Amino acid sequence: MSINPLFAHLMDKYRELHDAGLAHTEEASNLFVEAMQYAPEQFKNLVHDTAVEMGLMPATPDAYSDEGEPLYFLEGIAERLGVDM
Repeated sequence: MSINPLFAHLMDKYRELHDAGLAHTEEASNLFVEAMQYAPEQFKNLVHDTAVEMGLMPATPDAYSDEGEPLYFLEGIAERLGVDM
């Protein structure tokens, strides 16, 4: 499996923040979101499965786009997290 160098770089930066105890900062969150744009499908699937196991996401999507991409309603995610929209 070939890893996108930009994904590897962003994840290295995220790991540095994580190791410094800063994983819950806005900077770390932004790095992780950006890294996910370049992540291999295998990693995306692992993140999804972990989020489901933690109860952060439903096991099945709420709908699918015309292209077949899974869609999750923000209202449902906010409710699971106990936050307001």
